[in-house]
Amino acid sequence: MAKILFAVCDDDQVVCEAIYSQVKSFFFLNGIDSDGSTFYTPNKLLNEFNNKPYNLLFLDIDMPGFDGISTAKKIGESGLHPVIIFVSNLENRVFETFSVQPFSFIRKAHFKEDFQQTMQNYIETYISQEMSLTIETNSQFKIQKLQINNIVFVESFKNIQRIHLNDKPEPLDVRITMNSIEQELKKYDFVRVHKGYLVNMRYIKKIEKNEIELSDGNKAYISRGKANDTKEAFAHYLRKTSSVLFEK
Repeated sequence: MAKILFAVCDDDQVVCEAIYSQVKSFFFLNGIDSDGSTFYTPNKLLNEFNNKPYNLLFLDIDMPGFDGISTAKKIGESGLHPVIIFVSNLENRVFETFSVQPFSFIRKAHFKEDFQQTMQNYIETYISQEMSLTIETNSQFKIQKLQINNIVFVESFKNIQRIHLNDKPEPLDVRITMNSIEQELKKYDFVRVHKGYLVNMRYIKKIEKNEIELSDGNKAYISRGKANDTKEAFAHYLRKTSSVLFEK
């Protein structure tokens, strides 16, 4: 999946940095690689856009010089068409934004709920197809597509792998080798803790001496030979999480 390049433009520096942090954290927690920038004037964003064509923009409307709508129009005139999300208190101007076909309008006064819904819609519209795993189940050989972020862990029974999902009460059996599914998932923060267990680190609650407690209540065993690698991988994951959640 390609990295998401996003920019936040708001003349209020505190608000701009806060929106940036929320976006960066949301992408990270959903397993999406992203690179973002902040701009406090539309002109700086427009100048930078020539060098770095962002594919997702968060724009305030009420800014000096070019406002957010004019900025979006200027970018559209360049022939580039990033996804545009307006973040503004000017709810009375929402209909004006239709001229640039924004993806959504987030109200600053209702930021938390609007942001979550908008970003979930963004994932479903632009990213979900790239963050899915297509597998052949062991039930009448049906082809099924799974969202990778919903996979808690995979348990091996020789040629059958049992996939435990956070959105389904019963695990799913698939006919595939553990090595194959590990190759598919390792770039999404999964770690092989045992020849029979592949774990999504976002669901690790606690690591004991020879087992992992997961957030859904299940446990996965750690083999002696993989104990150090598992702890190092999880420590790296936690450092990466902290750097994303607290940067800027």
